[in-house]
Amino acid sequence: MDETNPHEMGMDAAGDAPETPKRQVPGHRLLKLIRRNLEEQGLPEKAMADLIGVTPVYWNSLSNGNRSLSSLGREKGKRLADWLGISYLQVLLLSDSILMDDLFATTTLDEDLFAVRCAMQADPSVAAFAPTDAVWEAADRSVKVTIAIMYERLSEKRLIRRAWLEGMPHPQSVGILEF
Repeated sequence: MDETNPHEMGMDAAGDAPETPKRQVPGHRLLKLIRRNLEEQGLPEKAMADLIGVTPVYWNSLSNGNRSLSSLGREKGKRLADWLGISYLQVLLLSDSILMDDLFATTTLDEDLFAVRCAMQADPSVAAFAPTDAVWEAADRSVKVTIAIMYERLSEKRLIRRAWLEGMPHPQSVGILEF
């Protein structure tokens, strides 16, 4: 190793040791919020264990990242949410137990409806009745949804996400029972 080359010695061009990146503890945003609230209320960090109902050792393990905040469980998480004045869902998001992507469907209604049509075409019991390309393209979305719901009932499979149907009448309100 060349002693004069700072890169070979693990240093930057100025000859300084490179800055080691800070370790991101899962749930660091929630921990930051907890610490800020403790500071605002003039409470020591060890008081957090009592507030949420865990041992001081367990809380220390949570706060330094050796244990995941998601291990708190629902009851303690709700207690924490109440103390912070936020929703339990916000606690889950801030603790990195769930991500924003987890809250959204990954397919569109049209993709789900097309998948139902493909399933109908592949099902020997109804393939002869499945809409052709031309009929499907010409059909109104509400007709496609109706066909999809009817095929779901017949096949006893759930093929479209119910969240997509929010703008339409609830199936129970029009006499269609959920299965």
